[in-house]
Amino acid sequence: MNKKKDSIICPSVKKEELSCNICPQVSNDWDIDLIIEKMNFAKQVFDVFGEGKTISDLDNGDRQLLDNHKPTNLTPREKCWLRLLLKGWDREKIEKHLKLKKDCLRKEFSSTIYKYIYVLTGKTITNWAQVRLYLEESYPTSRNANINPVRKEEVGIMIKIPKTVWENLNQKQRDSFLQKFNELLEGEIIIEGIEENEK
Repeated sequence: MNKKKDSIICPSVKKEELSCNICPQVSNDWDIDLIIEKMNFAKQVFDVFGEGKTISDLDNGDRQLLDNHKPTNLTPREKCWLRLLLKGWDREKIEKHLKLKKDCLRKEFSSTIYKYIYVLTGKTITNWAQVRLYLEESYPTSRNANINPVRKEEVGIMIKIPKTVWENLNQKQRDSFLQKFNELLEGEIIIEGIEENEK
């Protein structure tokens, strides 16, 4: 039913067909079949054991139970969302592209894609950008030799906080802010323009 060789009809749009040429592009950079196969298994593990179980936790008894369970696959919508996340799109951009209501995918991602990635990696997803990071880390599947692994790319980000705001934070709040920021980006934080005793 493809309109073009390099586009697909997006399954996430209910009322109208949306020809999408973004999702097929993901196959150029990722072994999407392998990723979907792994995510299918993760979804099955989640369906059978619920939250908290990861692939590394499975023992022989668990695997036997899974063998006796009907295989579970990602839905067409979940595959679409996964591809767009792997493309590097944030939730808001995906909602806009798919002509969906603002914030409607927040709960969907949290209850599906993010949980399956936890099953695969043992890492909790708190931000859409971590989808690419954690999957690249666990399954380095870039097909294009000219594309560096996501984790090796660096982006300089400057965040300006008014000095009065920083001064009004107590040490515990400052430490919490820096810790959360560091966990989210998994990068180095350099603080400039603040005296050592103000950190």
